[in-house]
Amino acid sequence: MRLLLFCILLLGSFVTSAQESTNPNSPDFDPVARMQRFFPNWQPPSVSQEKLAAHQLGSAERPVRSQGPQGQREYLNRLVCKNGKAPEFERVGSVGPSPYGYPMDAYKVRCGSAEQLVYMDLYHPRFIEQEPIPGFKLRD
Repeated sequence: MRLLLFCILLLGSFVTSAQESTNPNSPDFDPVARMQRFFPNWQPPSVSQEKLAAHQLGSAERPVRSQGPQGQREYLNRLVCKNGKAPEFERVGSVGPSPYGYPMDAYKVRCGSAEQLVYMDLYHPRFIEQEPIPGFKLRD
């Protein structure tokens, strides 16, 4: 059922309305309205901050939140490896719903030969993550 919901949401992202902002990079983007366009009674799940805090940032259980694909890239570009260099990263793709109820992306992030998977939820308008994922620092 979650996979079906996810597939319908992805398909719906290609159908746009002139009256609403469907661009997740837009500050006027409303992710709840986008979901309700396809599922009128949909509400985001209640997310316990305590439950989220039990997991590492960047995990599937606590994805990095950002504003659109641009926000994802901005966050990843702010990461600094232990050696002081910027990591390489590539998008793996959408991997299902996040704990917040929205589609979640995965990225491979590499520092030299070390690689990890970082999960990100791009449906958080005006949100800029200030915490680095484990093993990294963030540039200002």
